[in-house]
Amino acid sequence: MRSAWFSLPSLPRHKRVQPVLYALVTLLSLLCSVSLYAVYALLHDRSAASFPIFSSRTITAQQLLDAYHPLDNAEQLESRLNHTCRVTLPDTEQLTRFRKLYPSLSRFIMYFNVHLLLEEHTKHVLPSQPLQALQLGGSFSVFQNFEDKLNISETQYPQVDIHRTNLPSNSYDIIGADQVIEHVLFPQLAIMEIHRLLRPDGIAILTTCAYNPVHGKTAFLDFWRFMRDGLMVLSLPFRGGVLQCGTWGTSKMVSTRAKYYYNSSYEKKLFGEMFESEVRVNDLDNPFQSWIVLRK
Repeated sequence: MRSAWFSLPSLPRHKRVQPVLYALVTLLSLLCSVSLYAVYALLHDRSAASFPIFSSRTITAQQLLDAYHPLDNAEQLESRLNHTCRVTLPDTEQLTRFRKLYPSLSRFIMYFNVHLLLEEHTKHVLPSQPLQALQLGGSFSVFQNFEDKLNISETQYPQVDIHRTNLPSNSYDIIGADQVIEHVLFPQLAIMEIHRLLRPDGIAILTTCAYNPVHGKTAFLDFWRFMRDGLMVLSLPFRGGVLQCGTWGTSKMVSTRAKYYYNSSYEKKLFGEMFESEVRVNDLDNPFQSWIVLRK
């Protein structure tokens, strides 16, 4: 039994014309189907390119698979998770000197420890031959007071897609991602990008939130909070090891931030009053900030 498709009354019965018309009808049907699918895809796009945070190129499934499976074996992860983090608390002289740079209680111990490492790392660097440094995210705090030892380039997030930058590989001695990794949709992919940008033996400094209310709503999204073990998982592509890691916080610090939300004038006043009593306390069960320094 012949289908209706081959018994259309309007089609001529001439043996030479009929096949051509059948082919044209089929071609037009295919074109209509493709057009409808294209319109549907545009209206229902869920690819990475549809997100404003992906400004440079589309993230592929293979790139994500590579980023989220960095292990050669489970022993590497176990070794990182067993790594001991030591946090240095300042003595009176250090407290007086460093507080001029960072009067904020919430990040003081974190930046204090990172600066101790940078002082050691750059002590033989001559101002005439500075290290090449990159600050991802727009925060300058990590490199403050090291301008004479570092030639610092800076990017703004989310204007620059940290998942896939257009910067050349093996270009930097130090990369700082200060308070940005919690705002990145795929943190493992961002870490692999940092790894790509670093020169061999280069170091990456990641600072982030262990606790903080949701923030940055008008400028960027807020995805993650990182404990010490979470940063250890992120560190796996860096075979040079962990140079420094830590968390800092106190129950009073966390409860104050929760009560007075974020960056309010009253909160700043309370932080000033709490500074002397809280800055030399570190409650591992109430972390506020987390950080890690890695070698490529």
